[in-house]
Amino acid sequence: MKCVEKIIEILISRQQLLDSKKLNSEIKTKNIENLTFDSRQVGENSLFFCKGDNFKLEYLKQAKNNGAIIYISEKAYPIDLPCIIVKSVRTTMPLVADYFYESPYKKLKLIGITGSKGKSSTVYYLKSILDDFLLSQNKKPSGLISGIEVFDGINNTEAKLTTPEALDVYRYLANAVKSGLEYFVIEVSSQALKYERLSGIEFDVVALLNIGHDHIGPLEHPTYEDYIKSKLSIFNYGRFGFYSDDLEFANQIDAYIEKLPIETKIYSTKNHAADYFAEKIKFENNKYSFQVDNQKYYVKGVGIYNVENALCAIAIVNHLKIPTRSIHDGLSQALVPGREQFFMTSDKKIISFISYAHNKISFEKSFQTIKTNFPDYQIIALFGASGNRGLNRIKDLPEVAGAHADFIYLIPDDPANREPQSLSEEMASFLPDNSCSYKIINSREEAITEAFFEAKKSVKNTGKKYFLFIAGKGDEEFQLINGKSIPIRSDIEIAKELINSY
Repeated sequence: MKCVEKIIEILISRQQLLDSKKLNSEIKTKNIENLTFDSRQVGENSLFFCKGDNFKLEYLKQAKNNGAIIYISEKAYPIDLPCIIVKSVRTTMPLVADYFYESPYKKLKLIGITGSKGKSSTVYYLKSILDDFLLSQNKKPSGLISGIEVFDGINNTEAKLTTPEALDVYRYLANAVKSGLEYFVIEVSSQALKYERLSGIEFDVVALLNIGHDHIGPLEHPTYEDYIKSKLSIFNYGRFGFYSDDLEFANQIDAYIEKLPIETKIYSTKNHAADYFAEKIKFENNKYSFQVDNQKYYVKGVGIYNVENALCAIAIVNHLKIPTRSIHDGLSQALVPGREQFFMTSDKKIISFISYAHNKISFEKSFQTIKTNFPDYQIIALFGASGNRGLNRIKDLPEVAGAHADFIYLIPDDPANREPQSLSEEMASFLPDNSCSYKIINSREEAITEAFFEAKKSVKNTGKKYFLFIAGKGDEEFQLINGKSIPIRSDIEIAKELINSY
């Protein structure tokens, strides 16, 4: 039984309670059967949280009608419903969830991954390795929370946020325990760290992949310093941690973790003295081979960053005592849904590389990879930027692409409330003076199609080879325009169809 009275005791002990004087003994002893901040998910005997700057009284009324018996808020509302007033709803949610779901993280082997680039890939590498091992033991697969999907042993659903709100995270972990899962991997966003969505949770292992100049803006992090602080806080949640020694600010990480009761190790593709060092890196047949401690591994993908992410995964599962055979087999079989697809014409004259790359660090690594592995190809870059998130990308992406591409198509990404043409024109203003030519097309499908047929024409007339770098959306089948999610054909579908028509 989960009663209101116990919740009040917890909030008092954590100095969050402001007022509960109007609660009678009947409501205090009432059994809470559900926690939610979404009025559409309220059921009988629910405790409802009034969350967010845009919260409206009508949501609370709907919650009451659907079965809420009490609500938690930072202020009282004019409604006949018992309430608990707290200092911070965000801080309160994980406290209540931890009690309600009985600290499910303590019953799982929990891994948390953060970084500006590569979180999803690393999470899926880990899941593939763990699942290979678990299958060999006749055990259930590992659980997963990622920016792509959630699997908790009961539900396998498309993700809405990279890292969900605290109530959802705790519920997924509780479902995993109930389902008999043993391992669980979480992709951790900077927003989740900044707003304490994982408060109270302790991970067996955490890892920081990298930090780039990203997610800076009024809806995300006000400054780069705030972004770095949020990312580094992943180490507050772990018993053991890993990070790349190849990062420019590795010394800053060292200084941060010195103050914490956490043991850490480093991995690297450059420093032979690292705890885990990848060497003899080779790219062939659209995959990489590399060695760690004389053991050869393979990972699919075009970018060298796939090796970096795979190395992090290897370090983590090695720490968890996963057998080398499962690490090798699981990693070589690993696929990341919708993040990266590679298509090539039969004569190898045109390559379409569809990538989820959407920030400065991912663009830099992508162009580095393309130039290294495909030096004799003309690079055609097709990309845009969000109109309301990571606003620094509007400047960063054209600056990087302009320094490397042979031609650029500026196309809509998720323009949000920005007019696509003006957003692309703003991006064009940041192209370097010595940049290649560019063209603005306000349709992704039209631009991808034109780029392909122009490349095809040039192949026939000049014999040149072309690499189409189509960035930003991957397999997404929607665009955010004027507050609405508008259906579109995915870049992957379009590119595959064009390659097949060659």
